[in-house]
Amino acid sequence: YGNGSFRFSAFGVEGRAAAIRWGVPLLHVWLSVVALLERAASSCSSSDINTVQIELLDKATALYFGSEATEDGSEGNLIYSLAQVEGYKYGDMQKGIVSPANAGALGSFRWGKIHLSNGNCASFQKEADSIIKDMKVLLVRGALRAMYAMDVQHDSQETTQGMGTAFAAALLPLLHACSPNNAVVVHTDMQPGKGPNGSFEVVKAAVERGYECLGIQCEDVGGLVDFSTNGYLAGFEHCGAKPSDQGYSSSGDREEDLFDVPKNPAAAPAPQSSDESTANIALAVGLTFGILGGFLLGLVAAYLYTKSKAQKEVVGMTVRTDTEVSPDDMEEKEVEGEII
Repeated sequence: YGNGSFRFSAFGVEGRAAAIRWGVPLLHVWLSVVALLERAASSCSSSDINTVQIELLDKATALYFGSEATEDGSEGNLIYSLAQVEGYKYGDMQKGIVSPANAGALGSFRWGKIHLSNGNCASFQKEADSIIKDMKVLLVRGALRAMYAMDVQHDSQETTQGMGTAFAAALLPLLHACSPNNAVVVHTDMQPGKGPNGSFEVVKAAVERGYECLGIQCEDVGGLVDFSTNGYLAGFEHCGAKPSDQGYSSSGDREEDLFDVPKNPAAAPAPQSSDESTANIALAVGLTFGILGGFLLGLVAAYLYTKSKAQKEVVGMTVRTDTEVSPDDMEEKEVEGEII
């Protein structure tokens, strides 16, 4: 994006730290994943096992998930973890459940590798396009959520501004390729220091005008959940859907039986049955008491061994009856104790 720049001098330490925290995965890792997928797709050969392309796909997979991500997204800082956060904020799932976007990505990465090894380039292209599409939705969701917080909810924290700036900076080149005017609107209202004075409605409208060009739909983005009520936040509702249609309980959490079905259900973890959960609890309790019992037995054995050894030393000692003690007898011997 060459029509402007972000001047982070408007931020203090908190804002700059937030911009770096989100900027690294969004401006560097995000682009790297997309570039690797596109390189693998463009160089795929139908008459080859595509060893080089599979290596590119493996690198994209590693960058998408990272080394610290947990299944529920509570750990990690890369694309997978960010998609978990946005999926929860937009009501795709409850906490602890793999988001539909990540479930789809898991399946696409797996099937993509199979398609490459079989030389099915067209099929691989579809899987790559699916991943990239959901990654675009991630950028839109993050940018709009930050803009809503700054404008409608009057959140002027630098952390929120830094996050919004990072999402906007990653989204701008894509918007500019579709419509330079729409990109200018987003850049003006979301640059460092300007977010709290920007307009959510204006930014949202500018971004939505680019949906068709970006290859996404309003339904893909959805609405921002109001967890204190049974519905969406005012002004950020799901496209044409009533809150009750989305399956929210009075607590604001999604009801499990009304979840959106993941793109690749086989990739999503299967829920445990009550029997499996009971068995797991029993196993955990058994292991805990087994380890504790072994530890106590070790302590008892060590105590008995030390006591027996001390008794043998006492029995072997010679009692002196003379009253004079020579200097040699005054030498002290160090006894090393054992730590149990």
